[in-house]
Amino acid sequence: MITIAQRLDKAFLYLTSGEIEFALEQICIALDVTAKKRYEANYSSASNYKKLLSEYSWLIELIGLPGLDTETSIFGNYPYLKQGNQEVDKPKLKDLVYEIVRCNLVHGQGLPENFLISDTHIITFSENFIEFPKSFILGLLSIVIFSSTNRSETSSSKATLTICEKNMHLNECWGDEAFMRNVFALHEPIKVDINIQPTKAYPIMLEFVRQTNFVFSINL
Repeated sequence: MITIAQRLDKAFLYLTSGEIEFALEQICIALDVTAKKRYEANYSSASNYKKLLSEYSWLIELIGLPGLDTETSIFGNYPYLKQGNQEVDKPKLKDLVYEIVRCNLVHGQGLPENFLISDTHIITFSENFIEFPKSFILGLLSIVIFSSTNRSETSSSKATLTICEKNMHLNECWGDEAFMRNVFALHEPIKVDINIQPTKAYPIMLEFVRQTNFVFSINL
């Protein structure tokens, strides 16, 4: 049986070689398994996947998309988002992650051309188009690592994490949710609630600059 830690080990290898979509695919599957375990479900489901993203929205905001309120913001510029045959009304980040990222990577042909991940710190919204910074990947990755559900995982990777001024091997971090909540309490980002409607003028570009000494990096 493939473990969650093995999924991340594979994701790290892909990140090292710059194969972002392959890395994200492994992270998305690891999130799926984490949600299944956390909510004691027999099968993976969209509802549990999105529930996990909501529960750990604070980690996504701290590490992945600082400054953005990921629970309340509405991405109306990305229309016709569907869950099955049902159109998603007022799509939020959890809908984008599940329907666009997870489903396209696991069941489709990769990320669509109108959903990009860049090396910048800028979030760009245009008509039927979104571009997130690479830190977004770290935000999703951090859920897998720090969720208390995964405290028993063990990695064979040599990856280390730098969090503020502390350096730790990956295996010191599995399931240490309490540590990250303490970090969050010290470095909680200001959150902006955006509500983008389909009729807005485009493009919209947002750049969030940290005003604290918070640092999060993975050294591979």
